[in-house]
Amino acid sequence: MFYQFLIWLAAFALAASSDCLYAKYTLAVISKRPLLAAACSGLLPVLGLLSIYIVIDHIYAIVPTSAGHFIGTYLIMKAHYGRSSSDGKSGQE
Repeated sequence: MFYQFLIWLAAFALAASSDCLYAKYTLAVISKRPLLAAACSGLLPVLGLLSIYIVIDHIYAIVPTSAGHFIGTYLIMKAHYGRSSSDGKSGQE
């Protein structure tokens, strides 16, 4: 049981960190920061493949993986835009 918890925790952490990294990559490209964008793009496949490996080996790990992607995107958007509005506006008009 504890082993299953660790698998789910790893799946969640990998998904959340890969989503945060992908958002950082996108922001680095938009900000024209080539070194940061290149570093992010080098790490993205590693995190993605590890996450896929976990889900293939443990199919029910798709639940924490999906939750990790949701939380990762939410946290990076909240950190970048500074508010949690559901209307899609960033307050930068």
